[in-house]
Amino acid sequence: MSNPYRALAAAVILQAVADYRELRTFLKTHKPDESPVWLAWRIRSAVRELREIEAFFLSEWYRTGPGRKKKGRYCE
Repeated sequence: MSNPYRALAAAVILQAVADYRELRTFLKTHKPDESPVWLAWRIRSAVRELREIEAFFLSEWYRTGPGRKKKGRYCE
């Protein structure tokens, strides 16, 4: 039987990867200089979200994974 916490951790990581990819695509297709005000606000928001996800990928929790003592990537 699989550990439900590991399954949850894997789901969190997969969602972070999906969100990251979606934000990168959005930012590649929308330029702040050529956008109306409401879209420029969404672009700034996307940049903030992207930085938060990058911080998560660089965090200790992501590198070691829940319940692991050994250093290294959790998602191998």
